[in-house]
Amino acid sequence: MNISSETYRKKLSRIRQKMSDFMSENCGLAKGKCRCEERVQYAIKKQRLNPFSLEYSNLTSIPNC
Repeated sequence: MNISSETYRKKLSRIRQKMSDFMSENCGLAKGKCRCEERVQYAIKKQRLNPFSLEYSNLTSIPNC
């Protein structure tokens, strides 16, 4: 990547913080309680998802939920 190890570590640290912030805001699993079902039901209610045409509907379970 042509960067120093210090720069690499700093970039990695920033990315980890961004992921942590995103997960805390959007995923209850980061706090110990999965909110997938609530979020999916809300998306269906707002017509963001069509429950009869889900791309991943053939999955039997969602990992870690």
